[in-house]
Amino acid sequence: MKEFKTESGVKVSQKTIDDLIHTYFTIGDTEIHLAQTFDGDGVSIDTNLREHCSECGTEDCEGNCEPNEDLRLAALNRIAYNGMVDGFESLLMSIAGQNVDVAKPEFANAIQNCLEAIGNNS
Repeated sequence: MKEFKTESGVKVSQKTIDDLIHTYFTIGDTEIHLAQTFDGDGVSIDTNLREHCSECGTEDCEGNCEPNEDLRLAALNRIAYNGMVDGFESLLMSIAGQNVDVAKPEFANAIQNCLEAIGNNS
């Protein structure tokens, strides 16, 4: 098992279970779990990054359940944010699928920087 914490506070742990490499990134309350096969052909991701609708609780709500204009505006912002998260997750899966060792401090710091940019641009 490989574990470390970057200078900026990102906790990274990596372990192998049943022919899968599991890499976990923890940044504050944010958790990212990448699972990849040894040959890079199979990659999955699980995160708690998406925001959920305050009215119906789903992450893919398009704002139709929002009772007033302020909440509908919040829904549009949530939809934009979740779209950026989708792109971010796709990029992480693509990189892991190329058999890149993602358990490196530089990679963990890049993840943190990207999440900050998503937060600032949504």
